[in-house]
Amino acid sequence: LWLEDREQITRIETMAEILAKEFSFAGILTAVRGAQQGTLLAGAPEYEEQLGAVRYHIGPLSFFQVNVGLAEKLLHDLGKTLSLTGQETIADLYAGVWTFGLALAGRAKQVYSVESFEENLIFLEKNKQANRVENLTVCKGTSEQWLAKLLEKDLDIVLFDPPRKGLDPSMCKALLAHSVKRLVYISCNPATLVRDLKLLAGR
Repeated sequence: LWLEDREQITRIETMAEILAKEFSFAGILTAVRGAQQGTLLAGAPEYEEQLGAVRYHIGPLSFFQVNVGLAEKLLHDLGKTLSLTGQETIADLYAGVWTFGLALAGRAKQVYSVESFEENLIFLEKNKQANRVENLTVCKGTSEQWLAKLLEKDLDIVLFDPPRKGLDPSMCKALLAHSVKRLVYISCNPATLVRDLKLLAGR
């Protein structure tokens, strides 16, 4: 539960025991919006999801595609569209708990996953181990900080799954200055997607 202030958290804390008896869920955690950590009130501190053959451990503050059915279809379509040969080097930006990079790693040569949020990094590492993936390099920091360095690695694919604000203009300029065979942009905001596509097209 993303809450705004301590008063709201206190009210939820008094209801947690009742909720735990009445509803089925992995756990209840309270956190003030923007916090790096929360308080677990009931249940487990994480839950597990499976998309196809891939297992994901997900924390209460982690970013994950909430529409599981649609996420599974997206991963299927992404794999079909990319038609990976096992020789590709992929940069997975805004990686979260590694939703897309993990699904592609088994068919790629190397994946560089960039993430800055601490809980996402914890579960990214856990997902790497749970799925026995060895061709992943975790890049701790922001995508803006890492893009220039990764573009020096002769990337075949750059995959973006940015927040609603989209890409920083500096990233679009960096991509225009380098030769990347394929860009994959997964968007949750059509307005910033259109804006960024124009920049990537050099307009």
